[in-house]
Amino acid sequence: MNDPTFHDHGTYNTTSIQNVSSGPDMYMLEFLKHTIPDAAHDSHSEDFAGPPPRCHPGTRVTTLERVHEFTAAPRPRKRLLWIVGSAGIGKTAIMRTFAAQHAAYSAYLRERMTKDPAIVTKRMKLQFDAFVTEPFVNRAIYKENGSLLILIDGLDEFNAPDTHCQCELLQIISDFIIKYPQAPLLWVVASRPEPNIFSFFSKPQPVYEKIEISVDSDESQVDVEKYIRDSFSRIRASPSFVCHLPEWPTEEEIRKILADASGFFTHASIAIAFIEDPQYGNPVSSLSLLLGTIDTASYAGSDDLRGRLSLLYNRIFSCIPEKIRSQTDRLLFATILADSSSLIWNRHSFAWVCEWLRMPPHDAYGNLRYLHSVLSIPTFERATHDKIRIQHQSFGVYLLSKFLDAQERSSELEFDCALVLLAEVHQASKNTPIPNLSDHIVLHWPWESPMREKYKRDLYYSASHIIKASRITHHRIMTRNVALLNALRVMALKDSDVFDWLLNEDSIRVLTEQEILQTIPIGNLNVDNIATEYHYHYIHCRTKDPSHASPLIQLPLGCGDYSVRLL
Repeated sequence: MNDPTFHDHGTYNTTSIQNVSSGPDMYMLEFLKHTIPDAAHDSHSEDFAGPPPRCHPGTRVTTLERVHEFTAAPRPRKRLLWIVGSAGIGKTAIMRTFAAQHAAYSAYLRERMTKDPAIVTKRMKLQFDAFVTEPFVNRAIYKENGSLLILIDGLDEFNAPDTHCQCELLQIISDFIIKYPQAPLLWVVASRPEPNIFSFFSKPQPVYEKIEISVDSDESQVDVEKYIRDSFSRIRASPSFVCHLPEWPTEEEIRKILADASGFFTHASIAIAFIEDPQYGNPVSSLSLLLGTIDTASYAGSDDLRGRLSLLYNRIFSCIPEKIRSQTDRLLFATILADSSSLIWNRHSFAWVCEWLRMPPHDAYGNLRYLHSVLSIPTFERATHDKIRIQHQSFGVYLLSKFLDAQERSSELEFDCALVLLAEVHQASKNTPIPNLSDHIVLHWPWESPMREKYKRDLYYSASHIIKASRITHHRIMTRNVALLNALRVMALKDSDVFDWLLNEDSIRVLTEQEILQTIPIGNLNVDNIATEYHYHYIHCRTKDPSHASPLIQLPLGCGDYSVRLL
């Protein structure tokens, strides 16, 4: 994100993005373009396999009570609370437990965005003044008793690795609290103990309190134990659970799981999800697999969550059959591991990604069936709207370490998929010529009827753009790659496109040899006839004297006395 915005990680108790964006208000659609996906407390669809994290009943009682005390004080002197703890300790669950109670201030947002739509692109301080100072201080739109709670979860992830914006946001909030002590706002920030954030909160300022959640604390250990024991009780009580053992799990097995989790809720929750996922077998055999991993494990330290999770993720991946492993990897490269600059993979639904991969629903869901414990996968009914999400950030980190060349492979996959799409078009157009080449594309997912033609066109033009813009294209031309040569015969071309490989003399020689290009003296061209067949011709004129070319096709690009035409 180049221009950090205040609302990216802010979750207001009067703002529920889901509520205000469900209608036709265009201001909110524009607002959402400048937010980080999943930042809002209610952005996690209930259709996903994994529900948003909340505190397990009966856990984190002491921490929640301290947060309640902070938020319930009638006129608190300190109006900023910092919840700090390691990754996987349960900060997000605590934040979501509070965020679930709050509603929206959309009327002010609608007015503000209508007057100045560009506000979301301005400096952070200006945005803060527009979205916080103006409504809650100058206009005093909040009329309720008590304070308004603003939750900022995952501050350490905001604009990472550039950490300057994190401290800038904290400074803006602190200055606001000092300048407007009567403002009806309370701030709760959750983050890891990153050096820059820790340094900021080490300053002697009388505006904040601190709650530290330690993995070694008695509360952490007791809470994780309660969660694990309650989960095993729930599994045993399931009607589908079948076990002929006199005791399952044994106390020794529970103790092993507890020692392995070591106070980390994230590790405990992923372990339980693995045990009860039917794709790995029954819970008894899944627990045995997990215990086998634990028995062979060695850790760098008692708080080495990453090492513990890596071994658990390795176990999960080892359960994926070889016959579908490559297809599972393709889905990961197109979703979780996609290059952030990709126009194809990013901000598209699960169904769109699968269309691009030419993967029908039964194959897509089959290829992901062993990853339900670590991924939230949209249901078939929601697949055309929602994206795949990781259950915990640690799985994304694990994948990046597992696939060190992930972005390169993601780009290559994008190119190869474009070739496959255009190969379908080429083959179908030979059998059944029709004016709109995009009509040859077959859709595999249940798009609504009015949108089907649009998605066909989007796939066709996206594939064409990838081939035209890729650095791979010239190399494939020079190797006379059949799939690429066929793609060039049917891909979409626009009169504004100029691509290096078409102006390269070596490429021109090969394409002319393959009868994809023709080199014709300008004097022999009948422009009027060519213009009537625009969709099938593309003309570049390269001439010393532009007056030699018809005005309809003038485009001087260098020296030479010939024109190049792509059929």
